[in-house]
Amino acid sequence: MDWIIYFCAISLPLEFIRLNFKYFTVSITSLNLIIGATVFSFLYKNKIVKFLKKNKIVIYLLGFFGTFILISLFIKFSLHATGILVEWFFIPIIVSSILVASLNNTKFEKKIYNAIGIYFSVIIFISIISILNLDFTYDGRLKSAWHSPNYLAMIITPLIPVFIWHISRFKGCVLKNINSYILIGIFCLIIMSQSIFGIISLVIGLSIMVPYVFSTKIIKKHRKIFLIVAIVFLITITFLFFSRGITFMQNVERSSLMSRINIWNVTKDLIVDKSLIGYGLGTFQDIYLKRQIFYKPYLEWAVPSTHNVYLMLWFSGGFFLFFIFVLIYFYSLFSLIRKFLISKNEKYIIILASTSIIIIHGLVDTTVFGITDAYLFWLLAILSLKRL
Repeated sequence: MDWIIYFCAISLPLEFIRLNFKYFTVSITSLNLIIGATVFSFLYKNKIVKFLKKNKIVIYLLGFFGTFILISLFIKFSLHATGILVEWFFIPIIVSSILVASLNNTKFEKKIYNAIGIYFSVIIFISIISILNLDFTYDGRLKSAWHSPNYLAMIITPLIPVFIWHISRFKGCVLKNINSYILIGIFCLIIMSQSIFGIISLVIGLSIMVPYVFSTKIIKKHRKIFLIVAIVFLITITFLFFSRGITFMQNVERSSLMSRINIWNVTKDLIVDKSLIGYGLGTFQDIYLKRQIFYKPYLEWAVPSTHNVYLMLWFSGGFFLFFIFVLIYFYSLFSLIRKFLISKNEKYIIILASTSIIIIHGLVDTTVFGITDAYLFWLLAILSLKRL
């Protein structure tokens, strides 16, 4: 059944391809992953039932989250909100649960690591086409086929710790070299996206991971390689921060940072008005723009999100939706640390690093609010919560 795993990996980043049916459209990512999950549910029915019985607390937490997100749909019902509910939350949570329950053995774990390589390769291929077509934003940032440079970084960074861990454990020379080239390509895309907080969250995630993946002995043995990589990385990051810093100083009021601060201030005041029930899914842009005129500087462009996943959840579904999401996150952290202390298996630290990247980046962007990013988060979250 390897082809199903690789089929899902190829489909995962293709959310921008949508199929138009008579009354609705659906992303090829959602459609293909539903097919994959359906096949797995028939093949591994017993495993899934066992998973449900053994992981009741996971089901309760996901059930509570699903309930509150469903309630938020009816605060201001619309077809757009229904699409967000289904494609960004319900399908990713259900499909992720089925995949985690089905692929629970060492044989499949190896296939998953290969699937990540395929996933990254698809992103690199699409991005090369975009680069050749000079598909950059007005300020020279690469967004490729996705809707923003930051989103490109968001769908890449969470899986980098897992992929590095996979490469470090690989024994085959040829495949190890191929995976290393894929990793270099992925790092190039992140730099070209110029996503500052994407890079910051990645550095934090890698800082969590590195001590557990590379022992002092390995670092000493390959110190020249580590030194070269560190120097190149520092030079690149310094240049990027310098370049973005100049852009920031040229127009501070209209900079990305100041725009976000303004959006957060407006959102905070809006949340105070409806802190318990929120405003409903898919309503942010219309409600925000009505209030924004009273704040300076006025942002003429459309603002589709809060640029903060926590504010977005609170705005959309009220305090309880925000609270259950934070509870899921912190419980998953506790669960990963506990599993590591019990088993001493470093893979739990790797999952911790990957989950942390999504959550940290969520401070300045709406991670989880998107198809590909939602799958990445819920796969990692359910893996974290799953009992040993």
